[in-house]
Amino acid sequence: MTPKTPKTITSLILLTLTALLWAAPAMAEPRPSSDLLLPYFEVDLSQPGGRTTLFAIGNAAADAVTVKASVTSNWGIEMFTSSFELEAGEVRTVNLRDWLQNGKLPERKLAAGTLAHVQAALTGQPSPRDDMYYGTQPDPLATDLAVGAVTLRVTSNPRLDALWGDYFWVLPGEDSAEGELLVNIDRSMACRGLCTSHRLRFLEGGGFDGGTKLLIWSPRVGQPSPNANTLTTGTLFSASAYHTEPGAQFDERELDLLPVQMLDVRDLLLAEDFGWLDLVTDDEVYVGVRYSASQRYSVAIQSWCMPDKPCTGCGGGGSDEPAIDIEKSTNGVDADELPGPLVAPSGAVTWEYVVTNTGDVRLTDVQVTDDQEGAISCPDDTLRPGETMTCVLASQAPAEQDIPAGGFFYENLATVVGTPPTGSDVTDSDPSHYWVQEPIVTDLPTIDVEKATNGHDADAAPGPQLFQGDLVTWTYVVTNTGNVDLVNVAIVDDVEGAVTCPKTTLAVGEAMTCTLNGTALEGQYANVATVTGQSSNGQQVQDADPSHYFAEPMTIEGQGCTPGYWKNHTDSWPATGYSPSQSVQSVFASAAGYPGIGSASLIEALDFKGGSGVDGAAHNLLRAAVAGLLDASHPGVEYPRVPANLIADVNAALASGDRDTMLMLASSIDADNNLGCPLN
Repeated sequence: MTPKTPKTITSLILLTLTALLWAAPAMAEPRPSSDLLLPYFEVDLSQPGGRTTLFAIGNAAADAVTVKASVTSNWGIEMFTSSFELEAGEVRTVNLRDWLQNGKLPERKLAAGTLAHVQAALTGQPSPRDDMYYGTQPDPLATDLAVGAVTLRVTSNPRLDALWGDYFWVLPGEDSAEGELLVNIDRSMACRGLCTSHRLRFLEGGGFDGGTKLLIWSPRVGQPSPNANTLTTGTLFSASAYHTEPGAQFDERELDLLPVQMLDVRDLLLAEDFGWLDLVTDDEVYVGVRYSASQRYSVAIQSWCMPDKPCTGCGGGGSDEPAIDIEKSTNGVDADELPGPLVAPSGAVTWEYVVTNTGDVRLTDVQVTDDQEGAISCPDDTLRPGETMTCVLASQAPAEQDIPAGGFFYENLATVVGTPPTGSDVTDSDPSHYWVQEPIVTDLPTIDVEKATNGHDADAAPGPQLFQGDLVTWTYVVTNTGNVDLVNVAIVDDVEGAVTCPKTTLAVGEAMTCTLNGTALEGQYANVATVTGQSSNGQQVQDADPSHYFAEPMTIEGQGCTPGYWKNHTDSWPATGYSPSQSVQSVFASAAGYPGIGSASLIEALDFKGGSGVDGAAHNLLRAAVAGLLDASHPGVEYPRVPANLIADVNAALASGDRDTMLMLASSIDADNNLGCPLN
């Protein structure tokens, strides 16, 4: 990589120490995000009272969110993840020593073997699991210093910009601490804490005789290696140092760094002890700065991003961007164009107005009006960024005697207006239609399909957030929206193929739901459902609807004990908090819908034999589920599922009444139950 020639600096303003300590961070006023970063942690594993890293994570949303924390080595390799829920307004503080030295995660405890692997990887030692290196030892004299990074991501749907927090490096023995805000790394936001051009001040000597260190985090991910200090994927950047005298020369350096690294500015061998650094990186990275005074204190701040264009939507250095969206439907159909759904004379008409604050500021005085129906009553008049509300209006179609020749076609336009803290109001509009058949009317066959992924009408990417291997259920609601009966109704999915439906004919106004199950594939997924039908006189009709999901890679590692183990080792039950005599339905509430099954005890469920039909599938699922629940609840088993999630999945499968859905989940849980039992 050829170092980029820096632009000429016409003037540089030297900050005093006080100004430097109180300078605003590069992101101006921070805002909650769906993705945050703790760019560098240190935990001394050699002594319980040694240096450690604390972080606090808060939920600014009005609803609970699920957060996935991912811990990586300084090679960017993920070592483990932890998922936990934050209630509305909750702030949780984590001492990484609890995670890395004791293996105590919010939802489980790391098994001894996994914890040893993690500790070796983060301290730059060969792993006892495979004798491979997953990171570089940060200090030749500190063999027990664990370093790396933590990313924190909202995984619940919708992915709200809810997270905020900070972190501290703490030296208890020296009564010393330094910290900074967690970094916004949401790539969908304009003003995150990542960029490719950085500027910062360096100080070597004087009051800061400990020098200046650069804290660098990049999204790159390396690969395990049989050799120490060998990394296949690093971060390349050029560093240009400016001196403070006008017209002074600058030095250039080019470095290949670890994805996560603390770099001493002294290692750049600069000619001067103080000045400015210009850093140009080949990835969007985060750069932090530590100014140190030997034996006294340190100061941690961010560097400054030099954006290609002004940053908007983040407050402080730019302008906030208000926006609002309204989506109107008639009788559940997004009928932007004629003719819309068919409504019988004097039939019920229900309009839904889904209003979303799509900007990044709070909107007040939110009002919805309909050009035909007037003001629409809504549940609230204030919306936070990302918040959605649904307003509903019920009405009635004209009576038969009021329908003109040729039929009655209805159109109305919904408009929403909201007021941001500053600037002009924002507005959006959306039309909707329906039609009423005249007593004698020409055949007008139409059909509609609405496709959902795991219950989400995910017309646009990314859709619901899943993990690789998760169960995916697509539902296709097909409605005859025309005025004639339809035959030969069929659905084809462009990825999944033909979809089986309960029937092939639909009367006027009739609807049916078709279901297809699959397994989530890694990455962004999109498929389109197309429904076709035919009227009695041969007219062909069709409609299409897309759907999406995004699946993260899931590396299943852990332990699990089989139903046979738990059936024959009731002495291991007390640690789980469950009793063999408890009824199945006391844990899995949906089992109450299966007479003779839900009333069985948990230990009896471990002996279920399966069988044909829906009841047989429920037997298979509950046999695996009871063992999985005990595995997930036992502190000595590193099971890959969380009890609450397992219970919710099983209840949903039982409530579906679908044999294939239950058997697919039973097979997935059974695979986890056979990962290997650590209990005697």
